[in-house]
Amino acid sequence: MKTKFTILAAVSLFLAMTASAYAEGEGACLKSRDKAAGVKTTVVNATAELDSHAGWVKGLQNKFCTFTNTEKNTGMVDLQTLTSKRPSIAATYILNGLDMAELMKVVPEGYSGNPATLFCQALAGSSITRYTNGGFATKLGQDEVCVFGDGSKVSMWSLVYLSDDPDYLSIRKAIRSEPLQVDLPYMK
Repeated sequence: MKTKFTILAAVSLFLAMTASAYAEGEGACLKSRDKAAGVKTTVVNATAELDSHAGWVKGLQNKFCTFTNTEKNTGMVDLQTLTSKRPSIAATYILNGLDMAELMKVVPEGYSGNPATLFCQALAGSSITRYTNGGFATKLGQDEVCVFGDGSKVSMWSLVYLSDDPDYLSIRKAIRSEPLQVDLPYMK
């Protein structure tokens, strides 16, 4: 009986901490709005989906901070990536920026697919779209999300927008973690 109580208490504590982290993440996302630059932010639930031979398979849900600028460019950062105080790969790329001149070299001449998929792969990330049709689906549609080995997540084009576009400074400022103290491929 004592073991069941201990497990139940641990699960309850984990759920409370997760709910608190998501509430903190939602607040950080909404506070990062930058009206001067015209960036709008919202919090959305996104479900991992993939197209299998038996139909669409729905996976885990994540909460993301989405942002849209005046040119209707959109992106997403996982709320845990946004608010964690622990350094992460995604936060390191966002905070330090990408060397886009070097990263563009991974796109073969005449390539007709989405170059962001190749960017994610070159940065040692992975995505559903690398293996099959799918992505993280929201009410607005699917977004291709780059997932790194440490579990941090960011939409593929967000890596480009957040590292190079001054309009997204408020989103970069909302990231609470310090960058990793390592040299990552294609980092500025």
